[in-house]
Amino acid sequence: QAAQVMAGMVGREVGVLFEKPGRMPGQMAGKSDHLHAVHVENAGLVQGELAQVRITAAGPNSLSGILA
Repeated sequence: QAAQVMAGMVGREVGVLFEKPGRMPGQMAGKSDHLHAVHVENAGLVQGELAQVRITAAGPNSLSGILA
């Protein structure tokens, strides 16, 4: 059921508060307004920044996206 919820987020635009660098070089990670973990390629984002993200992929525990 959790996988269905995550998959249902693909294509949506959500607000994300970026908290830290992601696991992969060049990524930033944060939490959506629904508290899902989200990571994006770092497009000049800094910790504490809030940005709109379009979700492009869903994994079992996190979402990937691009800046909207």
